[in-house]
Amino acid sequence: MFTSAIEKNPLQSLAVIELLREERRKSLSLREFKHRLMGYGYKIRQTARGAVVESVSSQKEICKLPRELMH
Repeated sequence: MFTSAIEKNPLQSLAVIELLREERRKSLSLREFKHRLMGYGYKIRQTARGAVVESVSSQKEICKLPRELMH
């Protein structure tokens, strides 16, 4: 079974989600949001389970992307 990083380290995942919310508020578009995340070393990847946030360097899943941040 696939184990995500959110199950391994929930405090880190909560910090990342707060960063995501802050950066999404600053962004005028989804494209700008994704670009801003790359600056922090994160990227959004679509999976069968929905959008997830991954580390660019290790390509490991950090957490699921809250649905409200995709609009």
